[in-house]
Amino acid sequence: MSKPWVVRMSVEEHCAALIGAQMMVWAGEPGARRFCVKLHRKLRERAPELHDRLLERGDIQPLALLTGSAS
Repeated sequence: MSKPWVVRMSVEEHCAALIGAQMMVWAGEPGARRFCVKLHRKLRERAPELHDRLLERGDIQPLALLTGSAS
């Protein structure tokens, strides 16, 4: 089954989308958590150094916090 659409983003746009998606997760928006997890994983795949730097600076939250699997 093919995907209905594909969005191509620059790494900068990807970072902005991830930060926005995190805000939607914290606001309790339906479907936001799943979208945020996809963005997180894709950014880690596309730009691992940037992903790690954003985590260190606190610009993005660890995936475990977003999925609720943090202990």
